[in-house]
Amino acid sequence: MKTVKRCLTRMSRVFFAGLKRFDRWCGRSPIESMSIEQLRQLQADSSELESAGFVIVDVRSRAEQNVSMIPGAFTRGAFEQEIDKHRQQTAVAYCTAGGRSYLYARKLAQSGIRAFNLSDGIVGWCQAGLPLCTSDGASTRRVHLNDAPFEIPHDYQVV
Repeated sequence: MKTVKRCLTRMSRVFFAGLKRFDRWCGRSPIESMSIEQLRQLQADSSELESAGFVIVDVRSRAEQNVSMIPGAFTRGAFEQEIDKHRQQTAVAYCTAGGRSYLYARKLAQSGIRAFNLSDGIVGWCQAGLPLCTSDGASTRRVHLNDAPFEIPHDYQVV
């Protein structure tokens, strides 16, 4: 099963590389990726990520967000309700593994908002052993993976 999980992670990275090539072929600027480490460094360098000009946007479903989120992230709905407030910021979109967030970042870029895709999503966040929180800010180690067999550390509980 571990081999399948690793293969799935590699396949998703190949898919996103192909999606970027497709965007270039269609004449669109491909969406830039941000690594987990780059986002973590941004968080470490600024006590308030928003004041540094960045906003993290969780584009997963409400069911996924109800289990856990990356600390400091806005839900897609909350972000869109205040989109004019965030228009001058750079959005870092994430989902489970990077697919939905790539498409959402593309949509934001087409509307004039600078956007990055968190390339490995919440799966990569967990693989790096980073903290999660509930929607009300409490610390948690639970994560919703849509029944996808991604490999995450054993100290996280897959819901």
